[in-house]
Amino acid sequence: MEEIDIKKIFNIISQRKNIIIITAIFLIAIISGSVYTLKIKEPLYLTKSRVIIEKSDAPMSEIIKSDIVIKELISRLNIQDISITQLLNTIAVSYNKDTKIVQIAYVNKDQNFVAKLTNEITNIYIEKISELYEIKDVRIIEEAKVPETPYNVNHIKDMIVAI
Repeated sequence: MEEIDIKKIFNIISQRKNIIIITAIFLIAIISGSVYTLKIKEPLYLTKSRVIIEKSDAPMSEIIKSDIVIKELISRLNIQDISITQLLNTIAVSYNKDTKIVQIAYVNKDQNFVAKLTNEITNIYIEKISELYEIKDVRIIEEAKVPETPYNVNHIKDMIVAI
C-alpha cells in the first residue's frame, strides 16, 4: 500500500491554486445566478393589444391613462390590490400616427390577469373615444393573449451576468 504524501498534495494544490480559485469563482457565480433567476427574481408577464382608429387625425391614446378609463377599469375588474398609480406605471401606450394604430401594453406577475386587464382597458378605451369623440370606426386588430413565458426572466443571461 502506498502512503499518501501530504507535502506532495499541498505542492500540487499550491501549483494549481489559480485554476482552483478561478473554478471556484466560476461555480459560485453560476450557482448565485441560478438562485437569483429561479428563486429571487419575480417573473413578470407582458401582453399587448392593438386598436386602429380609421378616421381620426388626432392621437387619442392619452385617454387610456385618464381617470375615467382607469376608474372604470378598476370598477369592472373589481381591482382592490393595485393602486391607480401602480396601474398607470405598468400600462404603456404608444400611438403610430402613420398607421393610426394605438398599442396598449400591460405588465403584471399574473399571466392570466395581464391579458384580462389589457383586453378590458382596450374595450373601455374604444367605448370612451366613441362616446367622447363620436368616432365609430375603431377596431381591435390584435387582442391581448395570455403570455406563456415571463418577459423578464432569461436564465442563461442571468447566469452569464452573474459571472
